[in-house]
Amino acid sequence: VLMEPKVEEALRAKEYAEKLFAVKDFVGARRYAIKAQAFCPQLEGIAQMVAVYEIYAASESKINGEVDLYSVLGSDPAAGRSVLKKHYKKIAVLLDPRNNKTIGADEAFKLVSEAWTVLSNNARRRSYDVRRNKNLLATVDRSNWNTSAITDPNGFSYKSVNLAHAANGDVSGGKANGKHLGRPPKKRKVEVGEAPRATNGEMGSVMEPHVGVNSVPNGCYSVEPVIDVRKLLIDKARSVIRVKLEEMKLASKAEKSGKTTKKTMIVPDPDFHDFDNDRSEKVFKAKQIWAIYDEEDGMPRLYCLIRQVLSYKPFRVYISYLSSKTDTEFGCVKWIESGFTKSCGSFRVFHSDVVDQVNIFSHLLGREKAGRGGCVRIYPKTGDIWAVYRNWSENWNRKTPKEVVHQYEMVEILADYTDEHGVRVAPLVKLEGYKTVYQRNPDEHAVFWIPKREMLRFSHQVPSWLLEDQALNLPDRCWDLDPAATPEELLQAVTEDKPANAAAMCGNGDC
Repeated sequence: VLMEPKVEEALRAKEYAEKLFAVKDFVGARRYAIKAQAFCPQLEGIAQMVAVYEIYAASESKINGEVDLYSVLGSDPAAGRSVLKKHYKKIAVLLDPRNNKTIGADEAFKLVSEAWTVLSNNARRRSYDVRRNKNLLATVDRSNWNTSAITDPNGFSYKSVNLAHAANGDVSGGKANGKHLGRPPKKRKVEVGEAPRATNGEMGSVMEPHVGVNSVPNGCYSVEPVIDVRKLLIDKARSVIRVKLEEMKLASKAEKSGKTTKKTMIVPDPDFHDFDNDRSEKVFKAKQIWAIYDEEDGMPRLYCLIRQVLSYKPFRVYISYLSSKTDTEFGCVKWIESGFTKSCGSFRVFHSDVVDQVNIFSHLLGREKAGRGGCVRIYPKTGDIWAVYRNWSENWNRKTPKEVVHQYEMVEILADYTDEHGVRVAPLVKLEGYKTVYQRNPDEHAVFWIPKREMLRFSHQVPSWLLEDQALNLPDRCWDLDPAATPEELLQAVTEDKPANAAAMCGNGDC
């Protein structure tokens, strides 16, 4: 049987990418892996291969012989922690060696994890920024070129930079003491800004913005290095710009074929509660059940049992993954058989592993325990907040478009699951003026039941914090939701649509 031409081209590009990788031409390997992905996005393992080669190509970007950690995470040095975290989470899920069988995935995952370990810690990041900027300056000092611009490995042009301030990691429009400068006050709508620079094959702008000039305190004079721009850019033009042009061509082909490039969204900090503190290393104990992020779309719908905490510093835990090979407890839906992940029902202990990255964990399931034979029952419980598939249908299969599947509604659980009735829920709506605060739908008729046969409608639990402080002057039953477990579409802006009702939530009208 002859394969379709695009599949053949994709296989050829993938094979050539592997050959280039074997001879350590990482930029070339990345370029051909992206080509293969453009020819056939469904090609087995191609997304994972692109992710691995992206990291190896980024590791070629060095400052005075040291790998640039910002390039590894695909972010610029002025990015806030939430931006870096979003990049890290998406990359780490793709690189996870348990699922990524590409040669080099282990080292790529380790490199990304090391970059996040440094840049996620304010003190270590400041120390790294100082060293990084000094290395940039050392590179400039050795060059003896003449002009008024510096270009760092991320492609950012620093024009007339104050060297005294740069050495302290202080650049206009950047960060100070690990805090993002100019962060808007809390009670405001989410603003969707420009898409970040290209990562994992997504398109970015070829031209990057200039960084502004800081004034020099105490009468000090700014040292303005001068470099020949043509000499500085010629090597970079042959590698980086050529790759970007190739990406532009591929993106253009994708648009002509009716495909669009998804824009990376920035996950905001929660309005009130610090959810990161709830999943810090000190919280972990043996026999706990934890939710971990799914590589499908980064939402926490996978589970594991903590067998033993081996150490806190460095963080190492021995875990067993929870899995289920059937969904028969909810009828003949064939959900798992169709390639979907079950997030509630009965699970059993599967294979075990030692994990040294705390950032794969989303939240602790405090009320679930492993029973006899390693069986764990996970169901929505009263007071929990869950995301449900907005357009869910028992007829979904492997051909159902992801843009149809990955649309969600938030609901509050009003009554525990029973085989007879299912689960009683109330839809939530975002509170105007806030980024992550939701309240129960004020329409009493919006409350409804999700019956047993539709339990696979539940996508994942969302960590939440009930806001009961009267001083906040909020309506009753408001929740601050964890943005790391909130789908991107719900982080974009405060919705102005009318609240969903029971009829809208129950697509088949049987609720």
